[in-house]
Amino acid sequence: SDLDGQNVFTGTMLPGSSRNFTANDNVLISSGRANHVVLSFNGTPIGTLGPRDEIIRDVRFDRSYQPPTP
Repeated sequence: SDLDGQNVFTGTMLPGSSRNFTANDNVLISSGRANHVVLSFNGTPIGTLGPRDEIIRDVRFDRSYQPPTP
């Protein structure tokens, strides 16, 4: 994970574990198993990083991001 241009996490997370990241401008996320990464943005659940068990790189969230309306 990259926060405001700084790499803050590289590694493997165990099933059921979670991490919180806070940035001033943007968050950049990559995953080797996109459908196993469940995201929230400013406390609002937004779902998985991707629909399949696939590699997804450099998904950016910034101040202008608006979570989907249910």
